[in-house]
Amino acid sequence: LEKAFRYDVFYEPALEDVHIEAKPLVLVLGQYSVGKTTFIQHLIGRGFPGMRIGPEPTTDKFVAVGYGPEDQTVPGNALVVSPDQPFRALQKFGNTFLNKFEGSFCSSNALKSFTLIDSPGVLSGKKQTLGRQYDFGGVVNWFANRADRILLLFDAHKLDISDEFKACIAGLKGHDEKIRVVLNKADQINPKELMRVYGALMWSLGKVAKTPEVLRVYIGSFWDKQLDPKHDCYNIFKGDAAGLIGELKALPRQAAMRKISEFVKRVRLVRVHAQIMSDLKKEMPKFFGKSKKQQQIIEDLHAKFKTIARNAGISPGDFPPLDEFKANLAQEDISKYPIFSLKQMKKLDEALQVEIPALVKKLNEYQQVSDQGTSANPSSFNPFESADDALSNLLDTVHNGGAANSGTNDWVVSLVQKTEADNIFYGQVLTNGKLTGKAAKKAFSTTGLESDKLNKIWAMVDFDKTNELDADQFALALHLASILKAGEELPERLAPQMIPPSWRR
Repeated sequence: LEKAFRYDVFYEPALEDVHIEAKPLVLVLGQYSVGKTTFIQHLIGRGFPGMRIGPEPTTDKFVAVGYGPEDQTVPGNALVVSPDQPFRALQKFGNTFLNKFEGSFCSSNALKSFTLIDSPGVLSGKKQTLGRQYDFGGVVNWFANRADRILLLFDAHKLDISDEFKACIAGLKGHDEKIRVVLNKADQINPKELMRVYGALMWSLGKVAKTPEVLRVYIGSFWDKQLDPKHDCYNIFKGDAAGLIGELKALPRQAAMRKISEFVKRVRLVRVHAQIMSDLKKEMPKFFGKSKKQQQIIEDLHAKFKTIARNAGISPGDFPPLDEFKANLAQEDISKYPIFSLKQMKKLDEALQVEIPALVKKLNEYQQVSDQGTSANPSSFNPFESADDALSNLLDTVHNGGAANSGTNDWVVSLVQKTEADNIFYGQVLTNGKLTGKAAKKAFSTTGLESDKLNKIWAMVDFDKTNELDADQFALALHLASILKAGEELPERLAPQMIPPSWRR
């Protein structure tokens, strides 16, 4: 269907197996000298080939940092044609970009679980913008579309946001749920100054990232130097670091569900695209005046979209950007497109209503089988007990299943339930990586249960009676809520298989 309606001309090339099999992608963005490369080095527990660190702008390329048995760098032109790498579509940005793109592979255990994208430092002024010979914003948007998490790094000592970085952030519209902000080098200033810096950062972001929800900000210092335990904000730094690493270690578990979600979005977009082109084709004359009619259609495309939306029952939000679609349509011959048949429509509906739900069910069953025989080590869930190798020690457990699964095969909370719970949990304003107060009320409002029932659930899952919940406790709480919503009674005491593996002693 994509080939018939030339989907790749308007959107992106066809999906390949490598895109489905690819590891989760983490895109790291920020202005120069905010510590992006140092952050990645700290995250993976070692340096990577081709890495350069300095106070001046050092990273002038996009670098895909991934796992490899031996240290090596791969030039961009070779990387995009590699059959085991999901970067083939980047060829559309041309040789100028490919000369500024490379792969860096090393034997870090953390990289067995995801791939990191180190980006060039964004500078202020026209010189940097004019100096780029490729579509920098387009490349950032390409990576953002495929990323599982987008990290925006800021230096606590310089919060000015350049015009190019503003454009980058604006281009991330539609990916709000993926974005996390990291205020780096925060341990080098005192609490009073940090409060002012944090306020200034939120004010600046509010003007640039025009989203109804407040972006989640993690405060800390991500490098190899040990945090000062005497710093008044030491516990905040540890808590925020734990929250950030909690999100990263959940990516492998969530990746399959995210890919299914992205595939569903693609199916819906293909359906809309086929409907648009089919309806426009029906307006074209069979013999004469085709060029004139196509020009009229393009000029009146906004009205055509409204008509198609009304007749086909398509939500206006599912339509592509008007100006971009017009530009692509002007290069096409509408009369050569086919008609979207009822049979094709039914096949897409069957995929959305039958085949994909069945796939989700199989994924859950596979996860339960693959988890068999594994066990969780409670200490692995606290990566910041020693700040010397903070993130790398924890991430080393991801590929072994401990962090990736966050549980064993006998936990009543399924993969699908845990993924949905994590999406809600990490979308809230957390305190030291935990859910408390008003944020908890907002999170539990999704259950639709009365306060007395929620109070009972809270009492059951708040094992240590601290009036705060971690991600696993919250997932269990939503599971208990689903029991009540199904009309069943809660147990008097939690059965052993209900206790999150991270809480078992």
